Parts: sequence; structure tokens; C-alpha cells
Amino acid sequence: MRNTNEIHRPDGPSDNGTDVEAGNVRADLFFMDGYVRLHRSILDWEWYQDDACLRLLIHLLMRVNWKPGRWRGIDVPPGTVITSLELLADSMGWSRSKLRHTMDKMKSSGDLVTRTTNHWTAVSLVNWAKYQNAGIDSDQPTADQRPTDGTTNSRPMATIEEGKKERREEGKKDLAAKPPKRDIEWLKVECRAVVDADPTVLVESERKGFFDYWTEPSASGRLRFQAEGFFDVRRRMQTWQRNADKRKPSGHGAQPVLMSRAEAMEALRKIRAQHGIPVGGFIEAHLIPDEVNKALR
Repeated sequence: MRNTNEIHRPDGPSDNGTDVEAGNVRADLFFMDGYVRLHRSILDWEWYQDDACLRLLIHLLMRVNWKPGRWRGIDVPPGTVITSLELLADSMGWSRSKLRHTMDKMKSSGDLVTRTTNHWTAVSLVNWAKYQNAGIDSDQPTADQRPTDGTTNSRPMATIEEGKKERREEGKKDLAAKPPKRDIEWLKVECRAVVDADPTVLVESERKGFFDYWTEPSASGRLRFQAEGFFDVRRRMQTWQRNADKRKPSGHGAQPVLMSRAEAMEALRKIRAQHGIPVGGFIEAHLIPDEVNKALR
């Protein structure tokens, strides 16, 4: 059994080691192709259970060069990407502070090296070769990950087109033949992703009822959510929460139903994790929903 998993990666759209122009940043999403390998030794990585570090690692594996390249006078070796903190944070959907906090963790453990000028930042995965080539035959070379001197502008990400034509075509066929399977595990993952991103979409007291309702089997054995032609988990949760709010007592003398203190503390924990705030760290007031504040009073 192979000890790696292959992950479909967005690939650089050109041969010169550059990304698309700043005005067409989204265009590469429709044309990029290829794979990266994810070695199972990552399970022993000290940051494996840190969601932000793990996500950044996988994102960088997708974005860094897999072979030596050169762009506007700068050598870009395997395992390195030329970018800016602003562009990298935007591509992750993060704030710059969260990106810097996550990168500092990986730097402290020797997994990440950066080099910054007034115009660009070179980000290198120190263990790129380990994750891509350890114990496996590969046509992707290894090299030192530290970039050399050079200049470029602050916007582009320098990557290199990866993979042979046959491999790209095979990947496209595999993706077309194997659409995501909408089973109960898929629903669990989607639900968790939504509430982790915003715990107020569906309060904890309503989540079990939501999940039980949509996973109720029919006579044919299909689950209720599987019978829907389209199932947007976030929108379904929002609708469920609105209906739950309507059922709350109203009128003179009625007491509003508040989030429990335990639910509020869990919401704070997820807010800190989402924004890269250390455990027990200060959370700015605008990040805390009103119902969380009320539950903590």
C-alpha cells in the first residue's frame, strides 16, 4: 500500500512561473490542473491538529513550485512561492493577522521559511521534498527551498505548470466520473464546516434536531436530504434557525430563549480559532454576536 494520498491541486497557468494578471485572479480557478502528494507522515506533524496550520500547509503544497523556475530575474526553486501577505491572506479567506499568526507557528517549528522585500514575500516549505517524494518514484525534482535575490511586483504568485498532458487528462476524467458522494458523512462534514465558520448560523440547541430531521430515512432507504435536488447546508440551517426563532415565546411578559453559557463559551472558542486569537486572548467586541454577549451576562 502506498503511503501517500494524492490531492488535486490548482496549477500555475503558464510556463514562465507566473500566475495570472492581478485583474484576472479568478481565471486560474477554471484552467488549473494537476496533483500534489500528501505523505502520511503528516499525521505525526506537531501542528496536525491545528486547523489553521494544516490548512495553510495544504494550501502552500498546492501553490508552491514543483520544479525550478525563474521569473523576472528571481530564481524560484521547488517548494517555494513568490507572493505577498495580502494576496496569500486573500486566497485563504483570512485576515493578515491570522495569516501572520499561523505562519509564525510554522516558522517556530522549522516548517516554514519566509523572505520579504519591499515588494514581495518568498514563502518556502522546508519539508516540501519529504511530503512529495519520500519513498515514492516521482518525476518531480527536489531542491533547496530558499529563494535567491530578485525583484517582482507585490501581486502575483509565482508557480509553474505541473504534470504531463496525459496525467491532466486522466485527472479530468476521474473528477468527471466521481462526483462527491452525498451521504451522511458528507452532511456531517458540511454541517461542521458551516458552524465552525459561524456558530450563530444554527445555535447548538437546534443542531441535533436539524441533523435528525434531514437524515430521516424514507421507505426506499434514502435520507431526506438526499431526496432534495439541491442542498445548500448553510441556507438550510439559516431557514431552520429563522423558524426556530419564530417559535420562541413572544408578547407581553414573555422571556426570550437565550443561548446557554456553555454554548456561548464554545462560540467564543470557535471565534478565537477562526481569527487566530490565542486561548484566553482578547476578542474585539464587533466579532462577538449579541446572543453570545447576552448569554455571558
